[in-house]
Amino acid sequence: MEPDDLVVVDGIPCTGRARTTIDVCGLDDPDLSIRVVDHFERSGHSLNWLRLTAERLHRPGRSGTGVALGLLDSRQTGGRVPDSWFERLVEANSKTFHFGRRAESLDQRRDDRLATAGWHILYVGWYDTEDPLMVASTIASIARRRADLLGIDRANSRPNGQL
Repeated sequence: MEPDDLVVVDGIPCTGRARTTIDVCGLDDPDLSIRVVDHFERSGHSLNWLRLTAERLHRPGRSGTGVALGLLDSRQTGGRVPDSWFERLVEANSKTFHFGRRAESLDQRRDDRLATAGWHILYVGWYDTEDPLMVASTIASIARRRADLLGIDRANSRPNGQL
């Protein structure tokens, strides 16, 4: 192991953050790879440091470096890392990141644009995961109501436009 990849914690030699992140990317779990690179970036570490480490370690047969480099390439388009894994899966509202005059105003503008495009926005909170059948029932009720309002004959309609 190269000295650049080692740190000592309480007298115990360990791999540093960039090397550990790349090693985790080699575990053949795409979701875990995304999560660990998200965490690396969210923690304020330089993606350039991660890229330089991956490039230095990259060679045939070395797992993790190709995955890490691919994830880094996809992040070159800009944007921000989601605030959590949950927010990567869905648009998540929280008091931590969606509270205050500016955040609430930006969320309202987004919701208004979606409503103008015909979307119905349903907020599903973390505690709603305790009763997914209730959430499904609510969504089904909204879909039935919208179909009625739009004059869609649900009895004769087919999923995915099938005839």
